[in-house]
Amino acid sequence: MALYPDLLRISLIGSPVSGSAPTKDEALAYLLRCKGHRRERGAVAPESGSSAAQLAAELSYDVALINLARACSVNCDVERFDQPHRERSRIEHELTAQGVCLVDRDEEQADRP
Repeated sequence: MALYPDLLRISLIGSPVSGSAPTKDEALAYLLRCKGHRRERGAVAPESGSSAAQLAAELSYDVALINLARACSVNCDVERFDQPHRERSRIEHELTAQGVCLVDRDEEQADRP
């Protein structure tokens, strides 16, 4: 049994938008906030003992990604997150194909030289 899908399922139950289906704009705004937090956590050195914070940031991002996918009628299933990077990439690709911009201004500026 894969542990990550179980953690993700529990996180979805407790997500800030679990009580009602968010609009596409609400879901995208939440995803971009989570993506920023995830980026910040990723910058922390692994030896600093921050693996719990990194896992929390990954779970938050995936919850936001699932909520956005659902708002955009993209097929997604928590069980497919047994390989999180692969499923995350698939969903991001489908959203991008629909014209959803998954890059925020801070991220664009960070990518510039």
